[in-house]
Amino acid sequence: FTRTKATMAQYAIEYSKRGAVVFTIDPGCQGDTTYAGYDYDSEGHLIVDANGSPVPLSSTIGANGLYYLTHYIYENTDDYPYIDRSRIGCIGHSAGGGNVISAAAEFAGSDYASSVFKAVYCSGYIKLSAANLYSKLHCNAANAYAYYDEGAFRYKDDLSNLNVVNLRF
Repeated sequence: FTRTKATMAQYAIEYSKRGAVVFTIDPGCQGDTTYAGYDYDSEGHLIVDANGSPVPLSSTIGANGLYYLTHYIYENTDDYPYIDRSRIGCIGHSAGGGNVISAAAEFAGSDYASSVFKAVYCSGYIKLSAANLYSKLHCNAANAYAYYDEGAFRYKDDLSNLNVVNLRF
């Protein structure tokens, strides 16, 4: 799961009750337990804004650690022998939804059999950059997004309205 541990806890608990091994993460700059860090220029100097405050790194680098977590769990069979690697799925909401689509595309393989993720579920605000990745997925995928969901105000013109975005899905 990705968004914040607090917002995804109810899903994680329910899946774990049903026998799933569940990991939840707080993406950088979101939630209580992580931050993305700060950006430095090519000479190693901390980049600051006009007010002198450090500029945080983007909270979407490597899908907020999801690439690393997926790779680590998938490759370290001795550490996690109880994980069925043929049944890995991922759920995310809003920015976390974009993260799971990004991760599913990153680990898509060439077909369903070689895809690390066998299922992905995305809800809430979906950026066009994430929607454009749907064509790269080789897994079961679901998208829950309604006209009045967060971010729907962004989809008002003919090229990016909600119907067009969902056609990409």
